[in-house]
Amino acid sequence: MRIAYPDATEVHVELDDGDWSGPPTIANFDTDPELELAVSSAHLLRVYDTDLTLMWSTPIQDTSSGFLSATAVDWDGDGVWELLHADEQRLSLWDVDDDVDLFAESCIDAGMHRSGTHLESPSVADLDGDGSLEMVVASNVDDLALPGWRGVRVIGSETASWAGTARVWNQHANVPGHIHDDLSLVANPALSTEGFRAARSIPPTGSTPLPDLVIVDAEKCEDCPDQTVSWVAVANIGTADAGNFVVSAYDAATTLVYQESVLSLAAGDHQWIGPYANPVAGTLTWVADDFALVEECDESDNTLAYAVDTCD
Repeated sequence: MRIAYPDATEVHVELDDGDWSGPPTIANFDTDPELELAVSSAHLLRVYDTDLTLMWSTPIQDTSSGFLSATAVDWDGDGVWELLHADEQRLSLWDVDDDVDLFAESCIDAGMHRSGTHLESPSVADLDGDGSLEMVVASNVDDLALPGWRGVRVIGSETASWAGTARVWNQHANVPGHIHDDLSLVANPALSTEGFRAARSIPPTGSTPLPDLVIVDAEKCEDCPDQTVSWVAVANIGTADAGNFVVSAYDAATTLVYQESVLSLAAGDHQWIGPYANPVAGTLTWVADDFALVEECDESDNTLAYAVDTCD
């Protein structure tokens, strides 16, 4: 991948998992004022600074083509873009700055997306004009012979609390501000400060923004022969900050075994909870906002359960 500058100089970087990739996506994925570049290849989704220093990466699966692109979307309206990506077997919404897939434990069954990929990426637009963006993704199970989504899906907020965006996504190489909502073209458009293959950012204007607390990740450390220890990450995938709440853990008998308070959690942020030493093997269930202290846009996605072992 190369960047050419007006003075005829250039910088380049080699992709180490094959010589093919999809077209790049440009947006601001962190809290600095500079734009970054996202590139999807056969096995990795990467984000580079403008000097092509690798800033972030995550594994993906795209051996069908290796030609995917990601879509930049400021989903929560905070001025930092997230990466919407659909590979062969999953739809993900990555908060690059915090390294969290916001769809991992949401009510969206994003692991049912399927595609025998080619030159494709999700689209983003305010399809129904409610001031809250929708995401459009095409799925095809036939190429992979696996159960999952088939056809075109539109994913949005039931409470219209996601950030807004333009009404139109007119092409694969979408540039914010280059087309009007009535489909007329902008005469002599300026370079976009929001990026390339990016959805225009408009602060949320729909229903009252609310937080959404979910357990998005779990880590286990089997430090035998002493003990097995667990941590979980609680994330706020809503569009408003969350105040004081409690995260609890219950064993298979629904007995409370661990509890920790979180004073506040900003929209789009996450916090690790623990460690908790598991005394017995069995199922461990974590609950975010255990006492329903926080009004959320979705109260059904607060739990995560998994099996734990102990040292013999």
